[in-house]
Formats: sequence, C-alpha cells, structure tokens
Amino acid sequence: MDFSLDNYKKPSPVVQMPSWAKSASCKKLYVRGIFYFDLIKSNIDLQIDLPIKERKIVLRRLAKDCSVDPSLLSTRRQPDLINFIAQKNAELDEYWISKNSARSVSGRKLTKSELIKQVALLKTELKTLENLRLAEAFTSAIRESLAQSKSELVLLNESLSIENDELKDRNRSLNGQLREMVITLSRVRKD
Repeated sequence: MDFSLDNYKKPSPVVQMPSWAKSASCKKLYVRGIFYFDLIKSNIDLQIDLPIKERKIVLRRLAKDCSVDPSLLSTRRQPDLINFIAQKNAELDEYWISKNSARSVSGRKLTKSELIKQVALLKTELKTLENLRLAEAFTSAIRESLAQSKSELVLLNESLSIENDELKDRNRSLNGQLREMVITLSRVRKD
C-alpha cells in the first residue's frame, strides 16, 4: 500500500453562502464575519479576561477589514447580514458566559486584591457598554433627524417648484400685457 499524505489530509471546509448573500461585498462580509466568529471563539478559549469589544464582532471593524463603507452595514441595506452578525454575537456572549462561569467555579473565595481587580474590570466593561449604547442612540437619532430633514426638504422643494411655476406664468402674462401696452403706446404716438 502506498503511503501518501493526500490520503490523510482533510480538505479545507468550503463556506456555504446563504441565499441572501448575493453581492460580492455581502459575501466578503459574510466570510469575514465567520472568520471573526471563529477567531473570537478561540480567543475566549485561550484568554481569561477579554474586553467586550474583543468578545463581539464589531460592525465597523468588519467593514474596515473588508474595505467597505461602514454605512453599508445597516439594517436598512443589509438586514439579513446584520441579523446573522447579531445571532453570532449572541452565540459568542453565551459562549463567553459558559466559559467564564466554568472558570470561576473553584470553590475558594477571592482575595481582596482579586475582588478589586474584578470590580475595576466590571466598571470599565460597564462604561464601555454605556458608551456603546450612547453611540447607538446618537446614531439612530441622527439617522431619524436626517430622514425628517430629507422629507422636509422634499416638501419645501415641491412647494418652491409650484411657486416658481406660478411666478413664471405671472411673468409671461405681465410680459404679454407689457407688449400690448408698448404696441398701443406706439400707435398712439403715430396718431
């Protein structure tokens, strides 16, 4: 029997594209999202404490790595991709909680210095979460105000175009009246 590494080599898994990943950029984002999911999962296995931004797939970083404008990653433009990433982030959260709870079941009480470190970590994580929520709230408020101002501008544009048409008609009628008066005036002078 011939010995060959090809007999024992595992083929690399082919990523199956979902039906909603139709454009090239969406496919690239999907593949990169899976890559980040696997990378974060392995980092959770290796490290004890990860900051929250390193435990989740961050949309802005994903867009930057794929050379895509971050505004492409919105629920309006890519709802299925955003849902997929949210689902993967939820899985990563559950995985983090399960791994973190498995680590802390040692049976001994934490020392004061360990408790102080843990409190400091939790405070920084809480601050990061608050900042992320504030950023999301501000972003959604800006999007809403932009949508409102856009609709207001459309209405203003329509009213101004109607007013412009009315003024053009009035200008035509005044030009006609002026022409008639000039003709009448020239006739009066000739007489």
